[in-house]
Amino acid sequence: MLLPVASTDASGSPASDIEQQLRAGLPHDGNEYLITIPAFASSLPPVYDSLKVEPLGDARPLGNCWVKVYFFKDSEIFQTANLNLQINLFQKVLVARESIKQGQDLTPELFDVARREVTSLADPPIVSSEELDGKSAARAMAAGRTLTQSFLQKQEIVKRGDLVSIEYSSGSIKITASGEAKESGCLGETIKVKNMSSSRIISAVVQDEKTVKINK
Repeated sequence: MLLPVASTDASGSPASDIEQQLRAGLPHDGNEYLITIPAFASSLPPVYDSLKVEPLGDARPLGNCWVKVYFFKDSEIFQTANLNLQINLFQKVLVARESIKQGQDLTPELFDVARREVTSLADPPIVSSEELDGKSAARAMAAGRTLTQSFLQKQEIVKRGDLVSIEYSSGSIKITASGEAKESGCLGETIKVKNMSSSRIISAVVQDEKTVKINK
């Protein structure tokens, strides 16, 4: 979405003024935007006091988009023009250093930080290794691929077949038993666990890699 910006004073170059107006309205988020103005913009009126640019349709002009340019003279609009232009977004993102398997725990060592053009990505890219904390790969990923949100899933800290400690507490009473996880699960998830003493299958909440807890 373009930020509210006052009109841009004329410099004698419509293309330059249009780009200046667009850049002033783009988010000041530290990202890099490459704006390509069509060549015929040079044929727009060379004499004007100021101009203003507004997006047509999409409120967030990015990629191939249309904008409307208003030309002012003596504080009045004397001409408008619709322009089809290109705005490309570049970001520093995490890129897979090697092939990653589905379910593999994600760590900073698996990725490089690289400047990539991300305009056409339908899924937000991951820009910080801090976002990997407690995450694993939701699907396989090829080396050189930009990591995006859809590749992330909560890390399964208990795997099917793991031996775990089953805990139950009520007031001052605390009972523990040995169990076997019958399902994989993330921190805080409810999974099926087999009580090794009674052979019963119960539901318990994952507390850590070795512990599950029965809710009251």
